[in-house]
Amino acid sequence: MFTGQTHEDFLAALEELSLDRNNTALVLTGTGDSFMDQIDGPSLGEIHKPAAWEKTRREGVKVLQRLLELPMPVVGVANGPAIIHSEYLLLSDVHIASERASYADHPHPTFGITGGDGVQVAWEEVAGTARAKWLLWTGERIDAQTALQWGVVSEVVPNERAADRGLEIARSLARRPALPRAAEANAQRQPTEADRPGRPLRHGARRPDRSRPAPTRASGSSHACPVASEKLADGRLVKTGLVWPAFVAPRTR
Repeated sequence: MFTGQTHEDFLAALEELSLDRNNTALVLTGTGDSFMDQIDGPSLGEIHKPAAWEKTRREGVKVLQRLLELPMPVVGVANGPAIIHSEYLLLSDVHIASERASYADHPHPTFGITGGDGVQVAWEEVAGTARAKWLLWTGERIDAQTALQWGVVSEVVPNERAADRGLEIARSLARRPALPRAAEANAQRQPTEADRPGRPLRHGARRPDRSRPAPTRASGSSHACPVASEKLADGRLVKTGLVWPAFVAPRTR
């Protein structure tokens, strides 16, 4: 379950991962049958007050930066509903979805706050402006096949295969030479103007939006699960035992 404490702990965990040179790839997934689908609202503090929200916002900015600066490939695995901080998966270098996965923005409409913590930036970047607005305005869910159609995920696999497929890809990436692996991770996370759907290009033209196919609703899940991770050292799997949900903040343009 996402809490205010794990929000703070996420920063320290990412810093620890980035500084340990034995970490060669990261798998970001959930435990149980969901990625993350419950949140402890009171533990976040008085987020409707400016001072409390500013603390959350500052932490979120750093989280976004750390995720994008990790010197290793990140494989995200949606092992079930990802209706809280789905942007973590969208920021992954490779994104695998279980056939039971679904995506939405649950906490912002529930608590009556705006989705200005990074989720809207990630969805617009990956899925396009119209699709991002539809998803975040309506509060609807999309299923794994719709996410694949939108270009949000790399593969959809049977539920029992999701974790193994993520580890398979991570192990393959971890075996690459260290310097090229880190350089590739950095290069792939630097979008160009041409990679940004719906945003102005140099000569005033606009790239067509990729947001047309009708969405498919997916059934929800009431099962809570924190974000968990595993790291790979020299191709070997090592449990970290860390729990890392957190807010992220919008990118300046």
